[in-house]
Amino acid sequence: MRVSGKLVKKMVEHAREKAEEEVCGIILGKNNRALMIMRATNTSENPEYTYSMSVRDIIRAYDTAQELAYEIIGFYHSHPCGSPVPSGIDIARATWDGAYYVILNLKGDIKAWNWQGDKKKFSEEKLIIE
Repeated sequence: MRVSGKLVKKMVEHAREKAEEEVCGIILGKNNRALMIMRATNTSENPEYTYSMSVRDIIRAYDTAQELAYEIIGFYHSHPCGSPVPSGIDIARATWDGAYYVILNLKGDIKAWNWQGDKKKFSEEKLIIE
């Protein structure tokens, strides 16, 4: 997955704005290249430990992607106190087969993962920051 340094900076800024909670968002792009991120509201009952995106935000991202001839290529979220590795909860709740799941922490460590729904696991993907 390719992403600009500018978009990485926006994701890290988002995470730091709500340092006590997991933040989340949607990644739009084409051909495995992130071109835009859209922040999403974390609707989890326990935002300190988990995230859940509002359906309204996903629909808004889908509509924006259609307008720009982009696709939803993935999602991002933060692990405020942890490493950028999928948690057991992340694995249990992953649903978008083939989507990138970008995880970052407050130090700016960032990794991309691809959800393989048929295998019920994430595989780490090369993240190229341009």
